[in-house]
This record gives sequence, C-alpha cells and structure tokens, in this order.
Amino acid sequence: MFEYYRKYARTIFDIAVIVFTGYVLMFLASLIFRVAKPIVYGLILYALIHPFVEALARRRVHRAVATTVVMLGFLLILLGLVTLGAVILVNELNSLAQNLPEYMRYLQRQFEQQTAHLQARLDRVPPEAIVEVQRYLTQAVDTINAWLKDGVFMLFNLVKGVPFRITQWVVHWGLAVIIAFFFSLEYDRFREAFHTRAPGTLRRAVRFLQENVLSGLGRYVKAQFKIVSITAMIIFVGMILLRMPNAFFVALLSGIADFVPVLGISSLFLPWIGYHLIVGDYRTALWVTVLYAVVVVVRQIVEPRIVGESLGVSPFTMLAAIIVSTSLFGAVGIFVAPVVVILIKALIEQGYFARWIRWPEDR
Repeated sequence: MFEYYRKYARTIFDIAVIVFTGYVLMFLASLIFRVAKPIVYGLILYALIHPFVEALARRRVHRAVATTVVMLGFLLILLGLVTLGAVILVNELNSLAQNLPEYMRYLQRQFEQQTAHLQARLDRVPPEAIVEVQRYLTQAVDTINAWLKDGVFMLFNLVKGVPFRITQWVVHWGLAVIIAFFFSLEYDRFREAFHTRAPGTLRRAVRFLQENVLSGLGRYVKAQFKIVSITAMIIFVGMILLRMPNAFFVALLSGIADFVPVLGISSLFLPWIGYHLIVGDYRTALWVTVLYAVVVVVRQIVEPRIVGESLGVSPFTMLAAIIVSTSLFGAVGIFVAPVVVILIKALIEQGYFARWIRWPEDR
C-alpha cells in the first residue's frame, strides 16, 4: 500500500489541488451570489437584453436609445405576461377557495364513515386486541400531532417572512434593472478597457469561459425550460381533457415543482393522489395517476435527449452534482452545480486535466 501511495503521490497531490481549487471557486461563487444578488441579477438581465441592444446598435441607433427601448419593451412584455398569469391564477385560486370547504366536508364525511365501519368491525374483536390497537393508535396520533405542530410552526415562520422576502425580491430586481441599464450604456467602454488593460492570462480565461462555459450554461437553461414547458403543457392539456378544475394553477405549480431536485412533480402529484384515495374517489385517483405516469414517461424519453444534445452531459451526472453542491452550499448550490459540471466538461475536452494531472509513466 505504501508503495502504491509513493507511485501515485504526485497524481494524488495534483487531483487534491484541483478539487481544493474547485471547492474554493464554488464557495466564492456562492458567497458572491449571497452578498451581491442585485449585481448577479443585473448581469443576467443584461445578458437577456444584450443581443437586442446590439442589433439596434448595428442599425446606427444610439446606444442609450437602444438600451432604453429594449429595456422598456422587455419590462412591458414581462409585466403583461405576469399580469395575464396573475389574473388567471387569481380566478382559479378563487374557484379553489370556494370549493375548498366542500372538499373538507367531503373528507370529513369519508373519515366518519370509515371510522364507523372500523368500529363495527372492532365490536367482533377480542378486548385484549382492542386495547393493543388503541395503544398503537394513541402513539400514532401523538406522532401525527407532533408532525402537525412542527409543520404549522414551519408554515408560520415561512408565511411570517413572506412580506419581507417579497419586498427584498422587488428591491433586488429593481436594482438589477438599474444595474443592467447602466452596464449596457457603458458596455463599449468596459470592453475596450478590458481588452487593453487586462492581463493576457485573464483575457484568455474569460474567452475560455465565454466560448465554453457561458454558452453551455445558456444551452442548459434553455434545455431546462424546454423540459419544464413540456411537463406543464402535458399536465395542462391532460387536466383540460379530463375536465378537472384549476388546470392552469396546477400546471404552473407543477412547472415550479419541476425545478426541485430529486422530488420534482412527485411532491405535488403523490399527495394529490393520496387525497383522492383517502376520500374514496378512486376514479379521479386513477386518472391523476395515469396523468402522472404519462408525465414521468415523457420526461424519461425527452430529458436525456434534450440535455444530452444541449450539453453532452447525462441527467444523472447533473442531478448528482446538484445534490452534492446543495448539501455543501445550500440552495445556491442548485445554480452553482451546472456551472461547475459544464466547466469540468470543457476542461476535459480541451485537454487541461491531461496537462495538469501528472500520471506515473508505468501506470
């Protein structure tokens, strides 16, 4: 064993240095995202409007005018989409709120019927068995009560922080709009200063990131939005065909849940199916299960093709990276992991790892 370590000492050291450097870069990226969110949002917004600003600038439109027109147009389109979605969402939420008491009464009636049926069966059971069952039921009720108390406490803390988070989100994106606007105005000057004053190593590194990482990240984001759009569309059309209420709300909620690692739409569909099974609505439970199965099958067919064609990275690799990154850096790791995976892939394809890692000659 010692001879093995002696043989691969330099290799192990090189790999350790690369891993440590990657960890430091990921930590710095997560720290920058936490500390300077408006700047990050502003750069993302600028990346969205930059092609349109450049198209107008090539037509000899003054950059300030082009930036103002594109920014206003982008904000108006976004505001229109948000308003339209909010109107549809509010209407469906009102419908859900009106029907919710009926759902709860139906659930209560089903629970009372099941309890009466169980009581009739218990009359024929020996007393010792009833005492034992009651003991287990008491323990189960106590456990459920503890879970409910924890859940209510967590929900209270979550709801309590919603106004602050909404205000913070609005402030961050308001600053992001201002940052993107002024950065677009000064883009030519920043680019000239970078090309004339930045060190050559830094310019080559930035060029490598632009050509490999940023383009790959853009393809990854497009692939994810394609997958989420397909999922939401299937659910929306399926609920319309099945004449289920609140189709838009459920499709939108499914699209949001689809971004959650590991769980995805299962976090929405499994409780939904369980509710219909509890209340005895087996027909609806069956159709919801079929819809869920269709979505899962389509995702299994579409996701490897879309992600593979976009990045050449398997969904398993990306998912594993997101899980590890999330456990290390929290929610920010969801956004850091794709960047790291794309960067590693680009470094491997460009042959950097082969130059950085020294292997024994007789390996």
